[in-house]
This record gives sequence, structure tokens and C-alpha cells, in this order.
Amino acid sequence: MPETIYVLNDDPEWVKLRYYDNGDPQKRKDLEAQWETFERFDPATRELYNLRYRPSNHVTEVVVDTFIPPGAASGRYRVETFIPAKHATTRRALFTVAYDLLVQEADQSVLDLEERMVLVDMHDMYDVWFPLGDYRFDLTRHPYMGRVRQYDLSREQPPAEISFGPVRWVPIPEPGSESGRFDSPVGSIDERQGPFPAGPVLYGKYPVWAGEWFDVNPFLNWLNLVLTVSSPVSPKKSR
Repeated sequence: MPETIYVLNDDPEWVKLRYYDNGDPQKRKDLEAQWETFERFDPATRELYNLRYRPSNHVTEVVVDTFIPPGAASGRYRVETFIPAKHATTRRALFTVAYDLLVQEADQSVLDLEERMVLVDMHDMYDVWFPLGDYRFDLTRHPYMGRVRQYDLSREQPPAEISFGPVRWVPIPEPGSESGRFDSPVGSIDERQGPFPAGPVLYGKYPVWAGEWFDVNPFLNWLNLVLTVSSPVSPKKSR
């Protein structure tokens, strides 16, 4: 199986920002000034990411395009974006994924990219990779195939915060294929020996992996589970 493809926010070659400023330099300056940046640790990959966020807008004024670098193999992918535990309070983050070509039937000429729209509720997510869908990409048909586009559009009052995180394309096996990505042991040695992250809660200090079972409640002992919350539940995310 091909390796997972990651594109981080600070990659200027494959991450492009577009401003709808009508050619007004002052408006462009105002839109650029709305960006804030912060760092966030990914418990799944144990990497530290640089992320952007900005307030939601009632009209589209900013879009961020993330592209698959050339050389990636065509095939089936799960497209995912990283959603942090802070500065992501919108309930209607808008994404589109370019997955096919819109072709005119008469002469088979290409009219445009065909895209799927995905609305994401970021409010209740905490440092997770959120799937934007499974797709089959023929990357030879168009240089923008597989592109992920994120908008600042979300008609929320008062405005919420929209995070713009890294994007990854995870290869998934063809139906009936013997090759897979989840044979045991799953993850790295550090991941298998570390705590098990699940949403906003980090369960205990013990590994939860096949071959590492333990008795949490021995006979005649009271059960005492300690949960460590990684982010405050209410309010959900600091602004």
C-alpha cells in the first residue's frame, strides 16, 4: 500500500490562499489581518502542527486550497483534515473535495472539476483527524484532482472560529484486496505503549492494545476508574 500523504499548513507549495477582495488593497489587508496562528499536538501521530484560524463570515471572502503533491498514485483514498481542540467552534465548516471531472456529453469536453461538499461540525471535536469522505482519484486526469478546498463561509451569529488544519490522503485497499492497513500490531511501539486517545477523553495510563490486556477490576476489589480530560467540556473550546 502507498504511504499516507500529508500536506501541512506551512507548506506554501501545496497550500494556496485566495482572497475575494475585489482588487481593493485595503480590504485585502483587512482580510489578511484576521488570521491567527497557534500550535497543536496530534496525539495520533505525535506531531506538532502549526494551524491557522479566523472568524466565520456570512459571505465567502477567503478560501484555502490544499493539493496532493505530484507523483501520488491513483486509487482509493480517505480524505481527512485535522481539527484541534481549540479555536474551532463553528458547527458548519464548509469543505469541498474535487473527486472527478464534469464532462460535456456531446463532445466529451471537460467543463470543470466535480466536487463534493462536506459540512463539518468542529465544535465537539478535540485533536482528531476528521474524514471528509472516501474517494477514488484518477490523478492522471487533472492536476487538481483530490484538491481539498476550505471556506471561511459560515452564517453563524455571533461569528465562530474556523480552524484551517493539515490535510491528509490515506490510501485504502480495493474491495477484495488482501492488502490492508490495520493488521496487528497497529501503530508504532510508542503508540502501543502509550495511553489510548478517544475524542476528548484520555483513558488511564495503561495501553489498550491487543496483547497488552490487564484486569482493571480484580476479584473482590472495588472498581476505580480515573479519567483524565484533555480539554474542558464546557465551554468546549477556548476562543
